[in-house]
Amino acid sequence: MHATDNEIDETTRELVITGIRSTSRKDPFIFSNTALVEINFMAQQSGEGTVDLMFEPGSSTDSNIMNIHNQDILGATEGVTFTIR
Repeated sequence: MHATDNEIDETTRELVITGIRSTSRKDPFIFSNTALVEINFMAQQSGEGTVDLMFEPGSSTDSNIMNIHNQDILGATEGVTFTIR
């Protein structure tokens, strides 16, 4: 996980999270209620914020989940809005 220098706009930054299954592991790994990452934010002020996943069907440079045949099987993503008090 790393932050990039990419600014989407003056209030939006890009964070890249990458995870792979070990190539030595032959059996499939089932992601069922499995946390991929935990992110802790330090609020600068109260207000609302959003986290969105970059997703474009057919793209290999956005959010992807690959099956055992290296096919992207992610069909959609949904962001989340949160309130800091």
